[in-house]
Amino acid sequence: MDPHRRPVNPERRVMLWGLPRSLSTVFLKCISYVPDIQIINEPYNCAATFGPQGFSMPSDLNGVDEFGEFMDDVRKEIAKNPEDYKNGWDDENCTFEWVKRTLEADYPGKKVVFCKDFIFNIMQRLDSIPRGYKHTFLIRDPLKLFLSNRNLSIDSLPTHIADTFQLDEVSSWPMYPKRGYGELLDLIGYLKDRDLVQSSPIIIDADDLQNHPASILSQYCQAVGIPYSDGLLTWEAGDMCVSRNWYISKSYLAANPMIGFYDNAFDSTKFHSTKDLPKSIPDDVVRLARQAKPYYQALYQMRIKPN
Repeated sequence: MDPHRRPVNPERRVMLWGLPRSLSTVFLKCISYVPDIQIINEPYNCAATFGPQGFSMPSDLNGVDEFGEFMDDVRKEIAKNPEDYKNGWDDENCTFEWVKRTLEADYPGKKVVFCKDFIFNIMQRLDSIPRGYKHTFLIRDPLKLFLSNRNLSIDSLPTHIADTFQLDEVSSWPMYPKRGYGELLDLIGYLKDRDLVQSSPIIIDADDLQNHPASILSQYCQAVGIPYSDGLLTWEAGDMCVSRNWYISKSYLAANPMIGFYDNAFDSTKFHSTKDLPKSIPDDVVRLARQAKPYYQALYQMRIKPN
């Protein structure tokens, strides 16, 4: 694959913007089964976190004080088993300019190019938004999203730190005073002002997707102009989709077995109906969700509704 060839648009190019723990990776796995599709997974996240222009705070986000040691282990794994990562990109190449060129590049034989990424990583580099894409958005109930983020962080912490952990004190969240949801609204406004998104943006809610997958997926595919079939409702367990049609950071692939941020998505075979929230929710999750709620409600009113 040569991502720097002369840009030639295929039939469709789609961006999916969301937040961590919003079911975005399982959605990406589902979309992987659209015929003749090229998946590009989180290139802006890689540029912001691991690339030479990075500004994110991965050590705080994951609760790993020894982040440098962790990344050394990742690099050793890649060097030890290079064949396992030959289809991925190297972090040292992942500048925001490289991401834009990669997204605008020609992918021979592909009818769809589909990229998933997070709102955090684009707001400081709006100049790197690619040409020729239809922008779409994925949201999730803030209580569920922040609880999932908290649980993932806690899993990687020693008990004595986990006992006092507060998600809203992690530096990545204070960087975004609208808790990501308001920033999604800001991005929609920015894109509307430049005629890069229609007056009714394409927004899907994770609960709707889980409870009404056929309805939401078929409407989404129609809205972005990619083929839908009921074959998208179930898929194979495992990460074979990655080797088949994903372009992804080598570090993400090597780090996943160590942290497990993609495990649930890779293990999945379909969308499962939503579960009730636990009766007791930590105060830090409640605080973050309360701050995000008005922005979420504004986005929710614009979403694709089940039919």
